[in-house]
Amino acid sequence: MTIAFLTAGESKIELVQPTDESTGVARFLASRGEGFHHVCLQVADIGAELERLSAAGVQLIDAAPRRGAEGPVAFIHPSSGHGVLVELIEAPGGPAWAALGYPISASDKEDPRR
Repeated sequence: MTIAFLTAGESKIELVQPTDESTGVARFLASRGEGFHHVCLQVADIGAELERLSAAGVQLIDAAPRRGAEGPVAFIHPSSGHGVLVELIEAPGGPAWAALGYPISASDKEDPRR
């Protein structure tokens, strides 16, 4: 996939272009056309958040964090997001960063918006 991030204040807009027709994004575009795919929310500890959501009965696509373009991510099924695919991303320097082999700098721990 080709990915580009546009900054809007303290938020980011991610543009995704599939380069392989077998990806989930490519299948989404083929069936629904161009448009909104998902929303992403930053959390401090993605593992703890996944446990909390699972205990609350939320249907998860990922029961554990996985590597994403900008850090550890996990997805919530659209059936639990009122039809919207929800992505969670762990704040820089969080517990899943080291577990998934991401580099961690001192500035990441001091300022999770970096």
